[in-house]
Amino acid sequence: PPIRKFSTLPSYLLSSNGPLSAEKKLPNSPSSKAKTKVKDIVTYCTGGVRCEKLTRWISESFESKEKEEKPNIYTLHGGIQAYLDWFQNEMDENRKTQSESLFYGRNYVFDARGYTG
Repeated sequence: PPIRKFSTLPSYLLSSNGPLSAEKKLPNSPSSKAKTKVKDIVTYCTGGVRCEKLTRWISESFESKEKEEKPNIYTLHGGIQAYLDWFQNEMDENRKTQSESLFYGRNYVFDARGYTG
């Protein structure tokens, strides 16, 4: 998303360009009423803290909705870094190969490391 600070993420998500505002309407077969299709949401970040905060915010945003209007929310516990550490251990133990990784690219971090992975 075109944001620079985590604090501006909620307003972006709810804006006209944001993913939470883009609900698709599907015709309800027994009647002429439109039914809302809610997409699943997957969150991930470097270490897991921001995506945990985001998951909580999204869950609270949908508290007043009916069950069928709430998205399923998934998060990568521990973030990308935990996945990279786990995957490296799997490769060290010869249980996985690099080609089996589901993460491609670099995990950029805002410290002296620059990136991991």
